Amino acid sequence: FVNIGLMDGVSKKDFLKLLTREFQVPKPAIGGISIKKSYMHFEIEQRFTRDVSHGLQEFQINGRQVQVNDAKPRAQEKSGKKAKWRKKA
Repeated sequence: FVNIGLMDGVSKKDFLKLLTREFQVPKPAIGGISIKKSYMHFEIEQRFTRDVSHGLQEFQINGRQVQVNDAKPRAQEKSGKKAKWRKKA
């Protein structure tokens, strides 16, 4: 995920342009882009991950340094175990 979002005035279209123009990522290699108030999640093919991740960190937006972190699926974030649901007796 990236620490920029709607509050920074960033749109999906803007971010898509950045990926394709600055990092030469072809549109078919870009998956979903989900922008929230203060952050975004995006998917790109594995072969572009390193260059985009390092490259984005050279940018600033509205005076803030862009930070990129690999998102992990929720099941792996904790112990790697699946949640076990129990019904209250």
